[in-house]
Amino acid sequence: MRADSDSATRSSLVGTAAIAGLGVAAVVLAFAPDAPVVSVLITAAFLGGSIAAVAYIGFARPLLHQLAAERTGRVAVDAELQRARARRGFVEQLDTAIDMADTEDEAIEVVGRALAQLLPERDNFVLLAPPSEPRVTWSIPAGPDGLEEPTNLGEALRCSALSLGRTVTAEASTELDACPHLVQHGWEVSSVCIPIRIGEQHLGVAHSAGPAGDLPDEEGRRLLELVTRRVGTRIATLRAARTTNDHVSLDPLTRLPNHTVVKRRLREIMSEGTTFSVAFCDVDRFAAYNEAHGSDQGDRALRIYAEVMGATLRPGDLIARYDGDRFLCLFPNCTAEHAASAMERVRESLVLELALHELAPFTASVGVVDSSDASTVDELLEVTDVALAVAKHGGGNRVVIDDFDEIHLLDGPL
Repeated sequence: MRADSDSATRSSLVGTAAIAGLGVAAVVLAFAPDAPVVSVLITAAFLGGSIAAVAYIGFARPLLHQLAAERTGRVAVDAELQRARARRGFVEQLDTAIDMADTEDEAIEVVGRALAQLLPERDNFVLLAPPSEPRVTWSIPAGPDGLEEPTNLGEALRCSALSLGRTVTAEASTELDACPHLVQHGWEVSSVCIPIRIGEQHLGVAHSAGPAGDLPDEEGRRLLELVTRRVGTRIATLRAARTTNDHVSLDPLTRLPNHTVVKRRLREIMSEGTTFSVAFCDVDRFAAYNEAHGSDQGDRALRIYAEVMGATLRPGDLIARYDGDRFLCLFPNCTAEHAASAMERVRESLVLELALHELAPFTASVGVVDSSDASTVDELLEVTDVALAVAKHGGGNRVVIDDFDEIHLLDGPL
């Protein structure tokens, strides 16, 4: 379209010169019919060219300049439209990737993939930082297939991007304020470091290194800043959801998992086929205890019992408040005999703890079952409940094992 306009303008100028020349020739011949034809043509050509030159200077040249400027502007607009389409496409991909991130690790993975996509010719890393310090401790290379194996930096390196809370660039690693991490590259490089944060809490840094003096353009930096902001927001959302779920799944009095959590874990461990034991624990005559000492004292009793179990049992054992004054303990990779011995230690520790807190004394009964003969979670819990009932009906303050054939006290058959 532009070339056609230029060609038309040039053709108009040639036509103008030709018409002007013919007009001059006609005038000369009309007033001087005897004039030599050659002289007439030369005069006509000179005057026609002069008229065309005047027309070009006064009209055509500004028009051609305008057309050239419009063509340059159109190219710039087309280039900006292409960049805008690419930017919009990237942001749409980013939104989808972040929405699909269900864990913090998956969200951090988005940063690595974004680095590799936006700056494919550079060395890209995600640097992880402890929440309370502006220092990086782990370095994770970011390649086209995502994050690779992390490397411990050995000592925490202070990070300007985290300290300042903003993007920091360095033309070369020899600059006075260059990132200390740049020495890890082993040669002189440029860098851009963009913090990943949740409010005032540090998560890490998106770090990209390339040849000295060659920094990513402003567009690339803005997109990376968008990535880190979106990822920080996603992680904050995931943490809020986890806190909410934990709150729903925890008993508000003892802060132990509730029956929903422990039953889910029982189904998981039964599907794994590993040996484990379970125990139901119940405070003896708790209703009478509450009536005699008040509900506040009763709540303290339940909290102390939960704390004693937590302090006495193994770290991998799961303790849950099942309902009321009844607790359920799950002992992975443990026989019923070993689980019963552990609950005996709890019973002994409880006496000392109550004396320490100057709390009215109480006791608890425990029923223990080995999972090896149970086929379902419900069957396992029913038999465990039977063992607990036997312990309570036998006077309480005891541990009873049910092995599906006969019921035992810890010291022998009942």
